[in-house]
Amino acid sequence: MHNDYQKLSKKDKKIVRALIDKGIAEDFKRGMQHFDQLIQQLKSSPETPQEQYYKLYNEVRDFDKQISRMYDRLTGSHFLNILANQILQTLIDEAELDELSPEAKDQITSDVRFMRSMQSINS
Repeated sequence: MHNDYQKLSKKDKKIVRALIDKGIAEDFKRGMQHFDQLIQQLKSSPETPQEQYYKLYNEVRDFDKQISRMYDRLTGSHFLNILANQILQTLIDEAELDELSPEAKDQITSDVRFMRSMQSINS
């Protein structure tokens, strides 16, 4: 993967940042939906409140780690990789890249294809 974020036009940079923000919001939305489902399941579980809390706590902690791995390096040099990863995780629809210049779109879709190929090798 390479970093060509600095070579993007101002318009492309603005679009990339907006898409990343949209992906972050979707990531948190999914996390909250997951926590809500878990809480609903725990309400009817025979476990003690302490055991229920521990399960919820572990889920929140794991989600926090995942969010940290994904977004702690939220700097320009990582923007294109983060966006490609969001597309890979279907947080952002690949069709939303149509707003970008053809060069920027090609670079990101190339990164996504590379990530998918690495995933299939590791599976």
